[in-house]
Amino acid sequence: MDRSVPSLARYVVSDITKPKMLTFRCSQKARNLLGLRDHDLSDETDGDLAEWFVDVATIERHRCLLFTHKVTLYSVWAIAVRKPDLLRFEELFRHHAIATLTADGFQPSEIERLLSAHGHRFAKTNSRPVTGSMNDHVQSSRWYIEQDGGLKVADVGAINRRLNRTPMGALAPGQHMDFPIDVLTRIVRPSGAA
Repeated sequence: MDRSVPSLARYVVSDITKPKMLTFRCSQKARNLLGLRDHDLSDETDGDLAEWFVDVATIERHRCLLFTHKVTLYSVWAIAVRKPDLLRFEELFRHHAIATLTADGFQPSEIERLLSAHGHRFAKTNSRPVTGSMNDHVQSSRWYIEQDGGLKVADVGAINRRLNRTPMGALAPGQHMDFPIDVLTRIVRPSGAA
């Protein structure tokens, strides 16, 4: 199992301009929820930039999905997911990811660079730093939701913004921490672009 988050230095904007298939790296809970068996999982990948990790958390008796980008640890919640939503899994992901990215000020062309892939495959998780960061996000989110007065009134967009502006040691092991929003910006926004 990979014990590191991929180094940002390896990625340039041109790496993400090629059409790719998204890989959803699912935790055991996510695989169980989706009814995935080992034969449903792929070992193929179109690279770390096209990989999103998926975990399931039950918050106030509602099933919620946390999507976290492998390279940047940029995270997006899908709250109160129902069975019919799971049948349109990629559509569910894109809806929440595009809404969060747009709210964070990314332009459509930048979002397209990150989410240019069409179609998807499922795989097992393969990075402990990513899954550990997701566990931290789940715990923090539970606290944010409680402080907001519960899931029904919590501002999930604000929670996503908080998570993506939280310094993460896994982004720069042995160095200073970095922020998911800043790492993602450096990847999708060409140098010098405002």
